[in-house]
Amino acid sequence: MATYMGDELKLYLVEMTRREDGEHFYKIGVTGFRNTMHRFTRHGDEDSRIQTSDVSAVEKLKAAFGGHEFQHPYAVAIKHEVVFDAEADARTTEAEILKVVAPARYRPTIDFPGWTECFEATDVQLALVLEYMTQQAAEARDGGE
Repeated sequence: MATYMGDELKLYLVEMTRREDGEHFYKIGVTGFRNTMHRFTRHGDEDSRIQTSDVSAVEKLKAAFGGHEFQHPYAVAIKHEVVFDAEADARTTEAEILKVVAPARYRPTIDFPGWTECFEATDVQLALVLEYMTQQAAEARDGGE
């Protein structure tokens, strides 16, 4: 069973790859789940995610009626995650990063909840995003000093 973090919110960066053709990009987001992967298997509008999945029609039926865990159309690998005590700090940091990465925004081939938070990045750009996430979480914990 998925467990929530209470008042804390986690800012995450994941790498997403489409299994069939190797389509590749990154996604940033926030979640209240202790395990970030639950965000991609159990969170959000389940009916919408089943409909946008690229699994067969019979598998969609099984998921919709059998309580099966949703199979995300992309393989998801957690690259980095930081915890914020205040939801506002996590959401502000997410918005700041999304604004900065806007020129590299990426539209996935298959829509899914959160597709608007996707982008492409080089290794150097990605390292800077990770550094900024860590810095903002530390500053929030230290009271912005």
